Amino acid sequence: MNPDYWPEPERFDPERFTPQEVAKRPRLAYVPFGIGPRSCEGAALATVEAQLVLTVLLKRLRFRPAPGHEVTPVERFVLWARDWRLARWSSGWARVALMPRRRR
Repeated sequence: MNPDYWPEPERFDPERFTPQEVAKRPRLAYVPFGIGPRSCEGAALATVEAQLVLTVLLKRLRFRPAPGHEVTPVERFVLWARDWRLARWSSGWARVALMPRRRR
């Protein structure tokens, strides 16, 4: 990663992807799987794996807003929440409550 756009590239920092931080970088500064003829061959596999993980989580857990957190919907092409981040890892709080689903 280019240190001009990504200071401390080895450090995990999800705050790099907030809208304010994204606006500071060129549009193609982050292309995780590359583009064009030299793009990552594993991109399709990674996408399928992510879908499978999400499917398993949705099957096993119920995602509910954390107590006291109100979700404000925003109409776009698809429905979004005004506060889109589910968790803020650096400060240790989460805005969702996970509950196991009942087995039938």
